[in-house]
Amino acid sequence: EPLRTFLYQQVGGLNPPRDASTNADPGAPGAEQVAALRVPVLMIEGADDEVVPPPLMHAFHALIPGSEYAEVPDAGHSVYFENARQFNDLVGPFLARHLGG
Repeated sequence: EPLRTFLYQQVGGLNPPRDASTNADPGAPGAEQVAALRVPVLMIEGADDEVVPPPLMHAFHALIPGSEYAEVPDAGHSVYFENARQFNDLVGPFLARHLGG
């Protein structure tokens, strides 16, 4: 899949590899600011995401009161590209709930 390969090469160049176990630490720098968020937050995660793995997203989700989490099977880091229909099916209702539309 040339388009997906190109996309992941570009994303990979912007995101250095990291160990998910150390980044999932609720005491990590910045965690306090994340926990203080009081705006609607929807986290859409690809089940096969290697850039920001599901355990890391679960940790962020647990930090933000009232946040919503959705995991899309058979998708990696770019759910909006890899499965645009499911991405839109998640984002549309979220926006309608929080924007009153």
